[in-house]
Amino acid sequence: MNAHALSGSLRTVAVVVVVGAGVGVGAWMAADAVDAPLPSTPPPDVAVHVAPAEPDANDVPQAPHVPTAAEIAEAKQYWREDLEVDDGTNVVVVHYAYDVAVDPNALQAITVAWTRAVTGVVDAVDGVDGPRASVVATGTLENDRDFIEFAAHPFGDRNRNGVPDVLVRTSFVGTAWSSERLRLLEPRDGVLVDVLDVPWLQESRWPTRFEDVDDDGVVELVTADITWEFMLATGSHADGPRGTFVVKFRRGGGMAEDARSPLVAAQLIDERKAYRGAVAAGEQTAVLNAAGTILELEMNGPGHDVDGAVARYRRRIADAHLDTEHENDASAVASHARAVDAERARPPR
Repeated sequence: MNAHALSGSLRTVAVVVVVGAGVGVGAWMAADAVDAPLPSTPPPDVAVHVAPAEPDANDVPQAPHVPTAAEIAEAKQYWREDLEVDDGTNVVVVHYAYDVAVDPNALQAITVAWTRAVTGVVDAVDGVDGPRASVVATGTLENDRDFIEFAAHPFGDRNRNGVPDVLVRTSFVGTAWSSERLRLLEPRDGVLVDVLDVPWLQESRWPTRFEDVDDDGVVELVTADITWEFMLATGSHADGPRGTFVVKFRRGGGMAEDARSPLVAAQLIDERKAYRGAVAAGEQTAVLNAAGTILELEMNGPGHDVDGAVARYRRRIADAHLDTEHENDASAVASHARAVDAERARPPR
């Protein structure tokens, strides 16, 4: 950063403070007390000269601090080390970029480079045939994440488009359920693209893991429904998603949510059982939790019947005979459900 010096010089200024009105008022009060005539002329004003305040040293522009060699050495102790993963052909490196000229303690950027070994290349120097690294794509990651790691099995073709991809986990502390985010990076025309960076995966679903949930030999993307947070009157970020949904990748590219996934059906069975148990035990918070999760799952069912799901949710709440406070919470959820569903990007089917 550049420091701009202020031009000009300090000058001594005489400040004149006018007093005398108080004297006139005092004289009027005294005269009135003795029933005497008011003075015909007010007393003369008195001029008081006040010396100007000394300039504050903090107001003087300071030159930017230049870190010493010792400060730079100490900062480097906390610099993050680059991450690298390879499968024998593809190599992906995550590089943490720092700049001591800007701030040795601040991470400036996170860059990702994907290279691939190319065989049959003759070395221009010694003429030896051998593999050579060729840059396939580069990109950047958000640098507000505290931790980055490759998945246990980083490489694959998870979106089934014939292009290798690498799975990266980015996470940081202090944001409840959204503390971890999956990024599926794929090289396209020299640029690394996050396959999961699409509107409905930012607004309605939160990628949590890849898993073969239906044992068909193909991994699916398991997501959490983040619309629940926006249905709550409290708007608390700690009240995270409950319903879990499944996204299938089509061969050749493209993805769609599988509303009939056995994982979703199993959740409905479990939550309906939990609702009945909570009603029988008179546990009102548990009733709200189970009924809310059922609402999420039914809203996103095969027919996307939002009105029907809301009607069944209201009936469940009525059957539970909640107290006024919990009933008001449930009413707010029901009224917000339609609006939230309409406002947020809907997953493709």
